[in-house]
Amino acid sequence: MDLTWCLCWVLVSFLHLSSLPGNNAQPANYLLTNLSTSISWKNFDGFLETRYFYADGQTIRFILRRETFSSSFPNFTFGFYCDHSLACNSYFLGVIVIADSYPRLLWSANQNYRVSRFATLMFTAREGLVLNDVDGTQVWSTNTTGESVAGINLTETGNLVLFDERNRTVWQSFDHPTDTLLVGQKLISGQTLTDRGFHTLKNQTWSWYEGGLYSLSVTNEGFDSIVGTDPPQSYFEYTYLMHSNGSYEQKESTEPNYAVLSNGRFSLFVPRIDENQSNWGIRVPQVRFMQFVKLDYDGHLRVYDWVESQWQAVADVLTPSIGECGYPLVCGRYSICSSNGARVNCSCPNVATSKTNYFTMNDTDLYPKPGCYEATPLSCNASKYHELIAQKNVTFSNFGGNRADINNTDIESCKQACLSNCSCRAALFYSSGECYLPSKIISLKDSGEGPSLFLKVQINPTVLAPTPEVPQTPVVPRRGRKTISRSVIILSDFTKRPSMSMVVKAMEGLVEIERNLDYNFWIPPVQRTTEIVGHEEGDVGATSPMLASALSGPR
Repeated sequence: MDLTWCLCWVLVSFLHLSSLPGNNAQPANYLLTNLSTSISWKNFDGFLETRYFYADGQTIRFILRRETFSSSFPNFTFGFYCDHSLACNSYFLGVIVIADSYPRLLWSANQNYRVSRFATLMFTAREGLVLNDVDGTQVWSTNTTGESVAGINLTETGNLVLFDERNRTVWQSFDHPTDTLLVGQKLISGQTLTDRGFHTLKNQTWSWYEGGLYSLSVTNEGFDSIVGTDPPQSYFEYTYLMHSNGSYEQKESTEPNYAVLSNGRFSLFVPRIDENQSNWGIRVPQVRFMQFVKLDYDGHLRVYDWVESQWQAVADVLTPSIGECGYPLVCGRYSICSSNGARVNCSCPNVATSKTNYFTMNDTDLYPKPGCYEATPLSCNASKYHELIAQKNVTFSNFGGNRADINNTDIESCKQACLSNCSCRAALFYSSGECYLPSKIISLKDSGEGPSLFLKVQINPTVLAPTPEVPQTPVVPRRGRKTISRSVIILSDFTKRPSMSMVVKAMEGLVEIERNLDYNFWIPPVQRTTEIVGHEEGDVGATSPMLASALSGPR
């Protein structure tokens, strides 16, 4: 056994012992193990070094740490992370960057399953890393069974690496992106970024937004971003064939397509077209401290950097192509998005010439925004009362990647196809003859001049009130004679009107009444009143003149 091998073994043993609990050593940036040894860490204060970041309301329990002790370089750590400090009872296991007491989670092992306090992380040579929740449920592992893992390293670029005895990489976090890419990290064909859930504080109560609604993938054809609605909808798509015009000469290449964030650019590479030149990309500001690109909860792909003592978005990768209203859930279902720069306004679709409000805004702070709800929900049992209302200069937020339901048709046939299909919620017609009949309305946007959009609404049937019956004239029997009407007609000629005593006698049936009386009522001329407002004359109603009675006194 030579001296060099002995010194290395001493270093391995020292690093292993210093990482065990009960030793007051600071976490190192790498750990070593051997086939007969396992290391475990429990997620609670007395077991791991814990730090609370009150400025940003977050908690970290450290397992590995790479510190530069320089304000010019980031400090990375690997451990348990909670994004709020009050009553924190759910944690991610991940890689975190810390800048001036403001941490940000960059990668998480358990993005879809947060663990509790007292959860356990184990590290063995045979299995690599295994995360178990407090009840023993296995939540995540590196799945390196069959490999011989010698150690873990947290690199200066924020990559968590498991390596073997020959220092070859067995597993690395850069190959398993979650919602974030660091500078130099590739998102290769078949891999996906998915937005992560987060806590929000409202009325002194923490609530959890689940996330997982948006995803962004590199495909064999290019680049695609999808919102996980029912059905899923693409809101940004780029393929090299869309922009090639048949001019690309494809080459033999085994390297997959990939997207990468470099210093000053976010790019998509298609090696079989050009191995050295990006096929698509967008310029971003040069790195000031440390950059990462993140798929946020609202579907935006933003580049962040440490600027003016805080993490700030310095670029928005997709918005220059699709605009602020291109994100499907920006305003919610049935809501129309209009934007003025970065400012977004949401409104409900209705008919300007109609007094009927078919939709009403559900104005809450929830995300995704609920949008507008139908005043009368559509019912297949009352489909004969379905109508289509036209929306001028309005279209769907993004219909990229969606195929037309009917081709080579006309607008009336498109509308009739929607009315004939109960699941259809709208008819979208293009002058080229394409007709779309979506079964779900996610978000709408102002389009200027564009396709013709018709939304299906439920019309309440008008119930005709029954014609009121004319009450019959009450009759009284004459003493031994035929019954006559008790009504006394007031004649238009006041000289022919009866006296009051005659009226009373007639009502009592004491006198005969002629059968051929003049039943024509005198309707005095209506006098209408007008009022002048400004330069216009307006009608404010009608009045009838007061007429004196010509009846004589009592009998």
